[in-house]
Amino acid sequence: LAGRKRVVIIGDSYSSGEGASSYTAVSDVKDNACHRSPDTYGRALFANLPSNIACSGAVTADYWNANTANEREPAQRNQLAALAKRPDLVLGSFGGNDIGFADIILKCLLPQNCDTLTKTTAVKCGSEGASKPGRRGICTKTGDTFAVETTKRINDLQPSLEDLWRSVDRIVNGAVPVNPQWGPGALQSGNVVPIVVMPYPAITPGETGFDDVIDDKCSDRFTKSEWEFLIQVIKLLNDSVARAVKKLHDEEHRPIFLAAPVADAFHPDHTVCDPEPFANFLDLDEALNTKMNDLVDFLTFHKLPSPPAMRLMQEAFHPNADGYRAMTAALAGWSRSIPAQALTYFAEADPLLLHPAPVQPIATWRVGPDDLGQLNAQAGATYGLNLGSFDENTQVTVWANSQQIFLGRFAARADGVTVTLPVALPRGQHTLVVEGVVDGQLLEVRIPLSVHLNRPWYVRWLLLILIVLVVLLVATAICLIRMTRDRPRVVRTVPL
Repeated sequence: LAGRKRVVIIGDSYSSGEGASSYTAVSDVKDNACHRSPDTYGRALFANLPSNIACSGAVTADYWNANTANEREPAQRNQLAALAKRPDLVLGSFGGNDIGFADIILKCLLPQNCDTLTKTTAVKCGSEGASKPGRRGICTKTGDTFAVETTKRINDLQPSLEDLWRSVDRIVNGAVPVNPQWGPGALQSGNVVPIVVMPYPAITPGETGFDDVIDDKCSDRFTKSEWEFLIQVIKLLNDSVARAVKKLHDEEHRPIFLAAPVADAFHPDHTVCDPEPFANFLDLDEALNTKMNDLVDFLTFHKLPSPPAMRLMQEAFHPNADGYRAMTAALAGWSRSIPAQALTYFAEADPLLLHPAPVQPIATWRVGPDDLGQLNAQAGATYGLNLGSFDENTQVTVWANSQQIFLGRFAARADGVTVTLPVALPRGQHTLVVEGVVDGQLLEVRIPLSVHLNRPWYVRWLLLILIVLVVLLVATAICLIRMTRDRPRVVRTVPL
């Protein structure tokens, strides 16, 4: 890290500086809560303040496409490529929002244990295991436990992380610069840009000595089994991040590194449960002004709280200013501990092309318990979502399965919500998973989603074009044959 002058930070809330309380004005407004803080990690390490394009709440999809939850936020890869000068160091973190970490915390605040909580899924009446029609004629079925569902999401995360960090490497180290202002690429200049991935600091107590730190603050809202579940979630998440980095570094020989010690930066004495925590706890009584009805609405019905309470909840379970300083110290210690090494250059077969995400949806889908029919989609395309079937002023989360991909968390309304499917979403059968509140009940809706190739018009019309050509050829052949038959024959006599 020594001597780096043009540092850029990308990623999610653990990189933007969420929780540090001081944010840039443009990232702390109603339609943009990226919460970029000058007090995020790395401030004390470099002569110049890093360029921060990370955004609170960002998922891997927000690296590729415009951020639908925060207006005026282009895709992070486009922001990276638009920097005036090529960076000489990239720092970042991704993955926590892809597994729905905020949703995990929310469910663990519910009276029922989040690790054993089961999902209620809307299904077609008459299907196997479906209940009898209830209110509005909706039939339901009990699904997996929340712990099983969360583990699946973490297990599916690695390919998305690999694609993302591979793309970052191609942008900053590509043979052909994506930005002409940057000058020669890494191959010509010999200046390879290191990419350092930050794991998530364990904000929870450790597995050993667990009972000693679970005081009234932590045990009031969370049971011991829920804390053990959260410990396991953070461990599995960091394992997935580490596997992605290891594959890119060891197998593809890219200059991508994992600052592993950051994961233990808050241990052993500064977890969210300790007297001097490096992470913010969530005091629901303070956030909701001790109104029991507000508390019940938030926990049970996902009702959106007032802006001041929403800010406290957004900062909860994120590092505070001391926490980011501890992450900085761990990052610096890691940098000093690794031996000096030559940064390798990975030669790409083709130049990287950046395409802005479409801003206008090509279709609008009505999704809800009353709409379980087949959806057809193109990878990389943007679609509008009509969430009018869900209770007003509640939150709705949207995923794409079979490889679980988080697409967004939105306020329930009939229009104005869009999602962009990943360009790399495999062709075939998937499921659009929508979770929200219907008639006061938290309900999951699973809708079949068929993804086909996003092909140019001439490819989509190729079969019709071939048929027309064949018809024309056959018609031409018939006409020639008829002309030949109708031509008068000339008989010539040859004298003997």
